[in-house]
Amino acid sequence: MKRTPQSIERALNEEILRVERERSHEKPNEQALETVEPPAVKQAIRDILSLEPGEPIPATDHEIELFSKIYCLMSTRNRKWLSESHIAFPFAQLSASSIPREAALKSRLRGDTISTAAAQTITGIALRNDFLKLLVMCLPQLELDTYPHLLSLFDNGFMGTVPVHEVGAWYVLTYFQQNIFHVERNVRPIPTRGSTLADLVKPAYILSVHERIFSQLPEAIASARWRSTIDHTPASSDSLFSRLLMSVALNRLMLEQWAYVRRVEAAAPLQLGLLAELEKSAPNGFVQILADYQKDGVIDFCGLTKVLLADALAKRKDIFSPNIVSRIDQQANAIIESSSLEEFSGDMEVNRAFMRFPEHAKALAWLALTWSYLENGAFPEDEPTTHAPTTRLISRRSEIISNGQHMVSLRRLVSTLVMNQSWALPSTERTRLHIQYVGDVRALLFSSLQEAFKRASLAQWNSVLYAENSASDVAQAFQQIGLPPPPDASQTDPSCESPPPP
Repeated sequence: MKRTPQSIERALNEEILRVERERSHEKPNEQALETVEPPAVKQAIRDILSLEPGEPIPATDHEIELFSKIYCLMSTRNRKWLSESHIAFPFAQLSASSIPREAALKSRLRGDTISTAAAQTITGIALRNDFLKLLVMCLPQLELDTYPHLLSLFDNGFMGTVPVHEVGAWYVLTYFQQNIFHVERNVRPIPTRGSTLADLVKPAYILSVHERIFSQLPEAIASARWRSTIDHTPASSDSLFSRLLMSVALNRLMLEQWAYVRRVEAAAPLQLGLLAELEKSAPNGFVQILADYQKDGVIDFCGLTKVLLADALAKRKDIFSPNIVSRIDQQANAIIESSSLEEFSGDMEVNRAFMRFPEHAKALAWLALTWSYLENGAFPEDEPTTHAPTTRLISRRSEIISNGQHMVSLRRLVSTLVMNQSWALPSTERTRLHIQYVGDVRALLFSSLQEAFKRASLAQWNSVLYAENSASDVAQAFQQIGLPPPPDASQTDPSCESPPPP
């Protein structure tokens, strides 16, 4: 049956009645939330769409009335639903340079970490999933018929993690993000013939490379065909609910990117402290020392660590108990083996480095984990049922982490050391500049995402896909992730008729 404004409103009213009946059985003395103040509803819309102060809300009175029912339903699930579910990105936070407090890797949470005691109140991604379903319920039939691939939901989670429902627009964002990183790799200058690693770690050389990249990267992004296509595609007139769906997808991507930046910042002091120690104990690298600790194909990583971190270990007597040695070794193995996990398949450069230099990578993992243990290193905690803001990476009772959000932190701790080949020539200055560069690239990604998508219409979102891909390739890509294929490209994408030159 085709959905109409009347059928949508009837469905929401039925959902409210169903929830009220459930609540009356579970909490007889608690009255269900039936109304909400109009300013709160409008502010929620403004925060999700990241509207500037004074900017009008792009919605009819009837759409705002329908959204107030959604607001009511979500509030019965969790009074803090707007801030706990990767839904909103208020303009004040969007335009700030500091990391939003909501930034977290909620989609990396493992299914077995959610405690049953906390299941009474829905939190995090599960809360967000409910909100997306309610938004989809309110979509006009014409928008669903025209853009089923952008507006339908699919499970974007990883095996073993909490299910993550996402709209097809998420695929457009990941495609856009991959393109930006591809452009960034293309503008990196190739070292001149005969350059040594000692030449490449000099701050003057690194700064010249970064300057060259950032002199070319913004223009390369702006002149890309998919970017030009957005600008030249006429905007469609969209409902409030499709605008919210698109913005929710973008908000989550940006909040997760900020969560990665938070991990870069958390890893930096540990990495720089370790490298400062290695600059004293092995200024020319530890390749030969590593060979000295290898016998019959087996490397004594503990012995290597004792030599390279001798000064720091002298201040802490007998830390290498059998328990700690086993724990560090197992965790180092898990970090290297994470390169074969599906949930890290997108991090191709790091995975290739781990697999290409497994012995050197494990040695750096041993050193980094030991240093973290000595320095009480901790990383952000995203688990909604855990009240501690950070979690120790290595302790006498820590679990061995093999995947999930904490493995993201562990990989970050080691990956920068591996990518910079710190076993060959440890350099705090090179790593400090690399950390700064990673932040600068992410900042450019944020601004590019905002510019391209924050005010884009469905037609413009859709045009990105066809800028550099055929209609059949686009259809196949969506079918592979379990979404309906787009209708005929000539009917859905104005840019297919005669796209302007980039």
